[in-house]
Amino acid sequence: MKKAKVEDVTAAMKEAKVEDGKAEEEKLEELEAELIAVLEAALEAVAKLEAKLEAKLHASAEEEEAVAKEEAVAKEEAAEEMEEVAEEELNRAAAVAKLEAKLEVLEVELKAKLEAKLQVAVAEEEEEEVVEEAAAEEAGSEEPAVEEEPDKAPVEELEEAADEEEKEEKEAEPEEKVNKEEEAAEEEANKAAAEEEAAEEEEPDKAPVEELEEATEAAEEEVTEERMRDRLKDQVRLRKWREMEWMKRYREVEEQWKEEDRQMKESNEKEIRELKQRKKEWIRMGEEEQRLQKKIEKTKKKEEQKREKEEIKLMKLRENEWRENNKKKLKEWKEREKILNVSNEEEIKEIKNLRKQWIQMMKEDEKLRKEIEKERKKEKKTREKEEVRLAKLREKEWRENRKKKEEEWNEREKQLKESNKELRKISTELRKLSMQDIKELKELLIKKEKRNEKALRREIRRRWG
Repeated sequence: MKKAKVEDVTAAMKEAKVEDGKAEEEKLEELEAELIAVLEAALEAVAKLEAKLEAKLHASAEEEEAVAKEEAVAKEEAAEEMEEVAEEELNRAAAVAKLEAKLEVLEVELKAKLEAKLQVAVAEEEEEEVVEEAAAEEAGSEEPAVEEEPDKAPVEELEEAADEEEKEEKEAEPEEKVNKEEEAAEEEANKAAAEEEAAEEEEPDKAPVEELEEATEAAEEEVTEERMRDRLKDQVRLRKWREMEWMKRYREVEEQWKEEDRQMKESNEKEIRELKQRKKEWIRMGEEEQRLQKKIEKTKKKEEQKREKEEIKLMKLRENEWRENNKKKLKEWKEREKILNVSNEEEIKEIKNLRKQWIQMMKEDEKLRKEIEKERKKEKKTREKEEVRLAKLREKEWRENRKKKEEEWNEREKQLKESNKELRKISTELRKLSMQDIKELKELLIKKEKRNEKALRREIRRRWG
């Protein structure tokens, strides 16, 4: 009976141990399932973040491609504009060459005409001098003295006209030329009045018809002189008006260049700002990813600590239960020993042996429990080391990616700055070329106007000198 009872007790204890082991295994499985779920959620969050980062990187790459295409289009447009400007310059040069050739031909023709007219005028003056000398010999001694002065006038006028032509060729400013022309016209008018007075003194007995003819001729000459003066004044006004228009056009073109430079600077500054903003966003996203990873690691550590605390509590509760059960069993055995008043030493030995076996079993269970705890601690340490290693690898990859991106951003900024420098050089070259063209056209216009003015002055001297 006693043996059967002892066997029942041992079987019940074994069953209780098996049930406790199954419950522990079930709890461990539940904890493992929870950990797996948490890890899967963390992996999903990381995958989402990676997808977002890839999408943003793809968008930034597309934007960079669009910027490169825009830059290529801008360069092509600049090259086309340069070609158009070169064609315009060639056309201008051809037109200027044609104008210069025409002006040279006109100058040659005018010189030939003026020389022929001057020769005719000199021949007429010589004939008049011969006639006047003959008339002076016939007249008395007083009249030739009066007549010598008008005979000398044409020669002096020719000399003065030659001197004035030399001075006018040396002078460049149009205002001084106009003043000298007015002085020459006044001198010519004074000389004409002196000639008329001398003619009246020489021939007082002329007919009224001849006087009327001379008056009409003088009036016509005055009208033609006024017309020529008006024409000169109109030419001066036209030249000034052209200079004003040219200055207006030059200011408008200069303002356009300034506006284009400002727009180019603003567009480049905007691109640089956008690149810096993208760089900041990428760094911020990386920092957020690191924070999320740290939060996930913290949550994992907290959950592991909670699980360990719960396991420790369960182990303590089991130890307390085991001790209480041991105490109860010992009390029961003592009571049974007292109640049964065991007389046989064999039974006592068996009971003692059973007790020793029980104690030995409990010691073995304690050893197994300690070994399980050691294995768990080892697994925990290895898992922590693996997590630390993975975290370091992730940080290393993130830093390498960050360095690569920073190098790409810096290269992009350098390329933009170089393209800005090239565009500025092109704009300055265009500006210099256009300024040179404008100066050349202005010089040609001034030369043309000077030539026209000289031709008009020569014509005036030829007619009324």
